[in-house]
Amino acid sequence: MDGFRFYDLKRTTQVGVYFSEVALAFSEAMEDIEVEFTREDGHAILAILELILAAKGNTAGTVYRPCLIHRFRNLDEGSDAAFRVREHLGGVEMTLVRSLKKTKDLTASEIGGMSVCISRDDARTLTDAYSSLLNSSSSSEVSPPTS
Repeated sequence: MDGFRFYDLKRTTQVGVYFSEVALAFSEAMEDIEVEFTREDGHAILAILELILAAKGNTAGTVYRPCLIHRFRNLDEGSDAAFRVREHLGGVEMTLVRSLKKTKDLTASEIGGMSVCISRDDARTLTDAYSSLLNSSSSSEVSPPTS
């Protein structure tokens, strides 16, 4: 898996964010979490990261802060899982949940997920790298035209 080390705005320490086309993982000194998903889920995760980054400036001066969630099947365990992203502390908070409990509220503490909160610049670096990976793997799967 590819990955980056970022400064976590909430923990005030370094965290790792690792990814492949069909997996995502967060790690910190004493904690880590990983999920596996389909390529379509990878594109959906990329899309909500892009939406949160594009939303900056549209929520200034308001109480509303967008929170976007993508639910998917964790192929590692076969359970329902989720990826949540929102603006937080001037950065972007990403929450990864391996196994969802039957609840409408996706707060990580209630369902055993792990969150990392990184700067918007770091989130852009991550998003750009993930986009490049997904786009390069998609183009390599295109069949050559037949004559």
